[in-house]
Amino acid sequence: MNRERTMYREHPFKIVKHAIKNIWLLIFPLFRAVRSLTLDFDAFYHWLSGIWIDLIIVIIMIAFGYFRWLFTFYRPGRNHIHLTTGVFIKTRSSIAYDRISAVTAESSFWLMPFRAVRLRISTRAKNFNAGDMSLLVPQKQLISIYRKLPKLKMDSPGERSLDLRPKWYAMILYSLAFSSSLSGVIYIGALVVNTWKIISEPARENMNNVYRIASNVSENVSERTALSIPPAIIIIIGILAATWLLSFLSNILRYCGFNIVKDKVSLRVSTGVLTKRTFLIYPEKINYIDLRQNFLMKLFGIYSVNINCSGYGTSRLENPVLIPMLTRSKVNRLLEHLDIDMKLHDRETKPEPLAFWSYISQPIYIMILMLAADFITLHFFPKLTEAMVFIIVMQVIPVFWFVIVKTAAFFTTGIAFRDNYCCVRWSRFLAFHTILAYQEKLVKIQVFQDVLDEKFCGGRSRLDLYFSSEKPRVNKIKGLKKTDAERVIREFETHSKT
Repeated sequence: MNRERTMYREHPFKIVKHAIKNIWLLIFPLFRAVRSLTLDFDAFYHWLSGIWIDLIIVIIMIAFGYFRWLFTFYRPGRNHIHLTTGVFIKTRSSIAYDRISAVTAESSFWLMPFRAVRLRISTRAKNFNAGDMSLLVPQKQLISIYRKLPKLKMDSPGERSLDLRPKWYAMILYSLAFSSSLSGVIYIGALVVNTWKIISEPARENMNNVYRIASNVSENVSERTALSIPPAIIIIIGILAATWLLSFLSNILRYCGFNIVKDKVSLRVSTGVLTKRTFLIYPEKINYIDLRQNFLMKLFGIYSVNINCSGYGTSRLENPVLIPMLTRSKVNRLLEHLDIDMKLHDRETKPEPLAFWSYISQPIYIMILMLAADFITLHFFPKLTEAMVFIIVMQVIPVFWFVIVKTAAFFTTGIAFRDNYCCVRWSRFLAFHTILAYQEKLVKIQVFQDVLDEKFCGGRSRLDLYFSSEKPRVNKIKGLKKTDAERVIREFETHSKT
């Protein structure tokens, strides 16, 4: 039998996933159950006598899932991997091996007992994941699938040339640096959406206990200090702390056990505790290197090395991290080990001195608007004076920090070109980015200039750079002289021709 022609079905657990897609059918058993919500024995007997209807609906759901699974096949061929789905209408899709940018194998803790692995094959197609393929495969078939894919020969002896395992404290520092309350809110939102029972009646009844605890904390703080913090503020602080802690713990579980192995043709990144993920990446399909920092990391000269590659770190809850924490000298050494012919360079084109205001103006305007809103609130609600004093103090601290960050951004933003690559330094909100990209990955440069810059700021302009990416993002360098911006475009055109 020709193994190239062998068709495989996905893991049988996929039947459950297909069946869940028809969960709307359970609305009928739900209506029957609601009608029987009474202690009356006759109503209960009536519901029990009709339970066969509910069983038929569940069987129909499982049957839908079974037939969907039964008529879904995948086949790793010689040059393509093929997927066929559909019962009456067949849909066939194929991905050429040389178009693959990354392969992701994810083994969730709830899939481990079933020995099932979620496999995602990603390409650089940009429209609605049109070029991606997602399969749920048996664990025993995973290695055989890898061996079918050219260049991805796992565990081949003598091919490993680089094995990097960050220290445990580097992972903790990374999780501290890139955890946020916003990420925690996203986790909680996903939890609420998927498990609506969390907002059941008992949870709502406990809100009174939460407010009582916050009142006790407020009283203790007022007795021991000169501050008078309302219970509502205590609750808000508690929520922010809890969501940040959730984000921190999620990052620890996601990135603990992080390891990267490089062989002759691919990178393999392994990470995760409860959910184990393995990413196989083609280095030639990497769009650019993104060195990320927050302000404290910038002070100590530490970078988090990330990559932009289709299929790696594309989820909102994931970062495409390659190495969590490295100093500048070690970054250049890492790039050399990875056979990436690029290095960090100091900026050669940078904002003009008078552009300093354009960097710090955003936090200043935010502060003015918040203070105006606070004073208007105090005017109409004078009873909130004690709470507003604390709120104003809490507003000033992050805005002051924002001003410091943007000041640092002004003194570090810029761009440098080399023969075949560029080094772009810019900032977005509270994060600093240093982009290293080959010239062919820089697909677009445009100069933006508003009326105020043109008339009153001596022709100051903003340079927008776009790199090849699955989800394009603009990299903005503000406050350049128009002549400097035009010179960058000329350099880009010159290097592009060569």
